[in-house]
Amino acid sequence: MNAFRLAIKNLWYYRVTAVNSVVLFASGMMVLLIIEMVRYSAEKFLSGSAGNVDMVLCAKGSPLQAVLANVYHIDNPTGNVSRKAEMLLKNPMIRRYLPISYGDQVSGMRLLGTTSKVLDFYNLKLVRGRWCQSPLEVVVGQEEALAKGWDIGTELISSHSEVNGTSHSEKLRVIGLVASSASGITKRVIFTSLESVWLMHHSPPVEVTAYLVQFKSKMALLTIPATINKNTPYQAALPSIEINRLLFMAAGLFEAVDLLGIIIVSLALLTIVLGMMNSLRERKREWLLMRLMGASMRQVVWVMVLESLVQLVLAGLLAWGVALIAGLALPVALSDLGLDELSLPPHVWWAIPGLVLMAVVSVLPVWIKLRKLPITIEMKG
Repeated sequence: MNAFRLAIKNLWYYRVTAVNSVVLFASGMMVLLIIEMVRYSAEKFLSGSAGNVDMVLCAKGSPLQAVLANVYHIDNPTGNVSRKAEMLLKNPMIRRYLPISYGDQVSGMRLLGTTSKVLDFYNLKLVRGRWCQSPLEVVVGQEEALAKGWDIGTELISSHSEVNGTSHSEKLRVIGLVASSASGITKRVIFTSLESVWLMHHSPPVEVTAYLVQFKSKMALLTIPATINKNTPYQAALPSIEINRLLFMAAGLFEAVDLLGIIIVSLALLTIVLGMMNSLRERKREWLLMRLMGASMRQVVWVMVLESLVQLVLAGLLAWGVALIAGLALPVALSDLGLDELSLPPHVWWAIPGLVLMAVVSVLPVWIKLRKLPITIEMKG
């Protein structure tokens, strides 16, 4: 007796019930997989894109907004600060700091005015060309330049916004390419000099958007931000604290959607169990016939397990396929949040033994009831 072939034939005979169970179970798994992809990718982005920035010195406002704007480049800055604020950073407990000024956008990427120190700050390496020496020169990521068809000497035009933005008359020229870094900053910004931003906005060179700061020790983390926030007109925002706060707030939403997925999966599993229980009277003769033909109780149960397992595997493959498609489509909608790509976390592979376990659990009620069915013909051998 080929148990697998028999299980497939049984599923085909009861295909309406089987399809309902597969679709319901796949829906629940799909919700769980997509949420895990978004959660894992968001945590990976937020933990890997800070670039060792310990503090942001900026205009007063929302500290979370300040971090998202100046560290992750996915929000608007809180304002500008005077370059006199740099005096606050002449402290032996500060390793280094980096002034930044926001320009406009070029092909959906932000124009970031800064100095050549940004290369060491983010561990960037120039692979071609040089750093900006004159206004309106820019340095871009090598991979981004390749994707957009840019090269050394390419002229770019910036605008105030990505959609229907007013373009500047000044043309930017690519004069350097940098390799990508772990922070992923080259995916979101185009580097230029501070002078370029001041020139394009006709503003005096007395303000910048913010200063990104790295400390030498944790002691500085405890003292310098508190002093700045209390005694100056500026704000010291700490990326580590703000991102942990953001993840904590998002955790409740993720857990609520996870619960929805678990409920759907549980309903699907219950549908499979109830389907088997309801068909027990109809299929009683079929299972007893298998016993009379020499099949052991273990073989009968194995056929039921296979029926359940096939449904769960089909549902898992369907959910996996939809999740992978979503992983390609969702980054387009989530690109403004910095999620340029979605990937599955390693722990989702535990779903495979989980499917096997659920298949076994789903047949237990039927097996218990089936054992109580009498076999009127005594079997020998």
